[in-house]
Amino acid sequence: MTPIMGSKPVFVAIFVATFSLTPNGLTPSIWIAVALATLSITLIGWPSTKADFSPPGILLAVTGAAGFGLLDSLVPFFTHQSDPFFLLFVVFGSVGLFSILLIPWTEEMWYQFLAFTLFLTKSLFAVVDFQEEVWPILEERCVECHKAPYEKNGIIKEPKAGLRLDGAAYIMHGSDDGPVVVVDHPSKSTLYQRIILPEDDADHMPPKGGSLSKGQKETIRMWIAQGVDFGKWVGAVDGIENLASRKKVNQVKQASYLSDYVQLAKGVSPVDVETLAMVSKQSRLLIRPLGVGSFLLEARAVSESDLITDSSIQDLKTIQENIVKLDLRNTAVTNKSMDVLASFPRLKSLNLMGTAVSSQGISFFKKNQKLETLNLVNTEVSDSLIGTLVSMSALRQVHLWKSEFSEKGVSLLRRKNTDLFVSF
Repeated sequence: MTPIMGSKPVFVAIFVATFSLTPNGLTPSIWIAVALATLSITLIGWPSTKADFSPPGILLAVTGAAGFGLLDSLVPFFTHQSDPFFLLFVVFGSVGLFSILLIPWTEEMWYQFLAFTLFLTKSLFAVVDFQEEVWPILEERCVECHKAPYEKNGIIKEPKAGLRLDGAAYIMHGSDDGPVVVVDHPSKSTLYQRIILPEDDADHMPPKGGSLSKGQKETIRMWIAQGVDFGKWVGAVDGIENLASRKKVNQVKQASYLSDYVQLAKGVSPVDVETLAMVSKQSRLLIRPLGVGSFLLEARAVSESDLITDSSIQDLKTIQENIVKLDLRNTAVTNKSMDVLASFPRLKSLNLMGTAVSSQGISFFKKNQKLETLNLVNTEVSDSLIGTLVSMSALRQVHLWKSEFSEKGVSLLRRKNTDLFVSF
């Protein structure tokens, strides 16, 4: 490929000018000399009947010309600043190594390599096609429970949580609790967050048939991250004219639902968006309002649970006045954080399932008058905690399955507090 290799002087000139390897730059006369040298080498090599003009050959020749041009540019510069023998060893050693690696390559292998490169590029940068990739997942695993109302045995079956996933307008509208997709933000989209929850989580979706595959979860995540593009897919459009009024009704219902927390929210100041985002990032917890228009917050571990530690609880102190629900299941929090959590004035629900807490840590909640639900499944709490649990006047549910509690201890706890629901 002598004609193509003739472009080496051009590469030398480009690299010298780009990296400022000469103090005064390149004069016009040098550029003219470069052009003449390139033309001469090209014309000398052109008559060759053995020239290989296949695409892989051209690619190799251009790459080689650029490589040798870079080498010719840098050798004079570095030989004045480093050991020239070491530099020559690296140069010739690298050339020899790459030459050996390229020996077995054939033209067919080059085509296969290029095909693989194109496939990989497409996989990494292609936009997710909703109709071809996302909709089949929703249709197979979700729409059965999230479709238009229908009659069964004389009873009208409404979509669960008011969420329909059979039309673009309905997906964007969301459920009775609000939007389920936030454009560009999978971490803020409950449609994605619920499918990555553990299967034993009450909020895990889909509720039957097992979790989605890793590939399916990633497809939905990428679709949301890339902007929630439906393409040409529209889906169901029946009743979409009522969505606006339905949203107003839902907000009224949500406010009514939150009426139990009105007294709890008295004196609470709202947390601004910037602070909420900062605390969420620092603590690695998903933090969101308890409902529409509420200043009260819930925080939960969704991913990277092993990275959520006692320092994450310290980060929450900034917004402790607002936190009502806290889900720390399977995180790395320990007894060290329990005194901090016990000081949260409005904490009503605490999930510590699968953490390293013990009776010693939970003892900080003795005589707590706010906590209503406490999940201690798969922890090291034992019968020694009975006195603390009985002293918690507001406690209505405690989950002790797979803990160190004995049947005798659970029976005693139930007798001491007959209003307490104990799951064991």
